[in-house]
Amino acid sequence: MGIAKNIVYILCAFLLILGLISLAGEVFYKISYKINRKRRKKLTPEEKEALRSKRREEFLKIATQHCALRNTMDRGLKVSDFTMDQMIEMYKEDTKEETIQMAVKHLGMTREEAIEKGFVHGSTQVSFEVERRRESKKLGREIDHKDLLDIYRERLANSEYPGPDCLEPWEAKEYIKNNKWPGEDKTAHIESCTGCHIMVDMEKPVVYPPPGPDCYTQAELDQVVETGSLSDGRLDHKNYCQQCKNKLSSSQQDFIQKMVPNQPYHPIDFDMDFGD
Repeated sequence: MGIAKNIVYILCAFLLILGLISLAGEVFYKISYKINRKRRKKLTPEEKEALRSKRREEFLKIATQHCALRNTMDRGLKVSDFTMDQMIEMYKEDTKEETIQMAVKHLGMTREEAIEKGFVHGSTQVSFEVERRRESKKLGREIDHKDLLDIYRERLANSEYPGPDCLEPWEAKEYIKNNKWPGEDKTAHIESCTGCHIMVDMEKPVVYPPPGPDCYTQAELDQVVETGSLSDGRLDHKNYCQQCKNKLSSSQQDFIQKMVPNQPYHPIDFDMDFGD
């Protein structure tokens, strides 16, 4: 009996010590935060905008390098054979040509018209123009790209999704995992709600057939992570195998992050007044 009491006392003392350590840590954190908060200089609106501009430039630079690396690998070229500037220039030329071809195909332009009107900046530029023309036809009047953005904003503001009957993400996960609804049956709802239908579909696991003899091996995927390249003649396989295409894309992304890591987040990215 005495031994049991001693064990209880020891456990209580141990828990008390843990509580005191936790309390001391919390107090130290709050004091440290207040001290550092006072030391931080509150930025003026001009300084904030300058910092935001710098962050945007850094983000654009990294994004361009990522796209250039991906473009080089998708062409089956070895990254090690080029400088970053050469890869960026190659990416810009490929993007220009792709955009011109899309403008010719989807906008009914000649090559010269596409170049003259500046359709050289990527597929999104052509898609946006297609939407502008479609909305202009629907409204019966010509609108510009700013008008189109205003229409998108208005639709988003007036959207009824998500509504009171819409799914929570955890409900979609539970439904796919257990093949039954965790609460009220939402089958009828997802048949009439595009947003919830998409959410449920996204939770469904992708099922691939067993790898074939020509599929990428783990050693090949590891090679891509390390060097960004596959052996000669192996890149074309991704055009016939979705599973390998996805795996290759993931390995390429790991290589890209190793070569050019994303910039860490900064409070200004979230429009936080970190000087207050």
